Parts: sequence; structure tokens; C-alpha cells
Amino acid sequence: MLRQKIKEKKVRKFKPIKINLTSILKTAIVLIFLFITFMKYKKIFLWTVLSLIAGVSKYVRIRYYGHIPIVWEPAMFVAILLTKGLGLKWGLLFLLIPNPISELVTGGMQFTMFIAGFQWTVYMLIAVLLGNLNIVFIGIIVCMIDVVVGYFQNKYVWGLPLFFLIYNISHLIVHTVYFSIFGEIVLAMLKAVA
Repeated sequence: MLRQKIKEKKVRKFKPIKINLTSILKTAIVLIFLFITFMKYKKIFLWTVLSLIAGVSKYVRIRYYGHIPIVWEPAMFVAILLTKGLGLKWGLLFLLIPNPISELVTGGMQFTMFIAGFQWTVYMLIAVLLGNLNIVFIGIIVCMIDVVVGYFQNKYVWGLPLFFLIYNISHLIVHTVYFSIFGEIVLAMLKAVA
């Protein structure tokens, strides 16, 4: 009896794959649109791709992994790279459109988003003022400033315990990895189309 149950569990029936022509057509239209945009408007295409990566990853983190105290979305990475590669207006455009939209979609829009927008504007200005310094060093410097600002905000503005500094420290560690691995490559792509 037990062997029969084990044999029944081992046998898996695979369902045939159903092809949905509507979804294939929609995907093909989006891919054609992105290809045309890439061929004609490379700057807008790269901005859109980087914004989508940052926005979707922020949405996924807030929606599904908000309880884990690790900030792994590359929003600041994208903002600094867009500022250094395409200019301050492209970084600010990222700050005003895809970043808040990902927060609005999750229902997590709070007053702190406006304070963070001001902070990130200052961080982008710092990145511009640091000139031709290596992008890895710029990213680490900006993230270290963010840890210090986050400490003072948590302690004196919000009255949160020291534990909440884990978000800023994880932000520093993750973005150090982003800047050191992808920083030079993405910046070179952005400067090539600028």
C-alpha cells in the first residue's frame, strides 16, 4: 500500500503548453516599439530601461519583501549614473517619474518620499560637483553620506531606534557592489549616447 502511494507521487503528468496568441502579439508589439525607440532615440531608450529596472525592483521589494531590512533596489545607483552620464535633468526626471510611481503602485507613498526626493537631489548635485572622479568612488561617497544623513534622521527627526540604520547600511553595501560591478559599464553606455 505504501509503495503504491510512493509510485503514484513519483509519476507526474505534464500539461501541454497553451500558446496564447494575444500575449505573444502584445509582447511582439512592445519589443518592436522598444527596438524602434532604441534605433531612433537611444538616450530615451536607456533612460527607460534603467528606470524600469529600478522601478520594478523597488516595487517588488516594497510589495513582497518589505519586511526584510535590506534595500536592494538600484534606485540611487540609477539616479547617480543618469546624472553623471546624461546630465542633471535626466537624473531629476528619474526622481520625479518612475521612482514615485513604484511607491504609489504599492500603496507605500509616505511623506518621507518628499524628504528623500530633496536628499537625492542634493546627492545628484554632489555627484555633479565631484567632476571626473571615478564613478565607483562617487557612488561610495554618496552612499556613505546617505548613511550619515539616515542616522541623524532616524535619531533626531523620526525618533527611531538605532536598529533602523540597518536599511542605510544595507543600502551602502548593496550599492557599493552595484557601483563596483556595473558602474563603469553603464556609465560608458550612457556617455556614448549623450
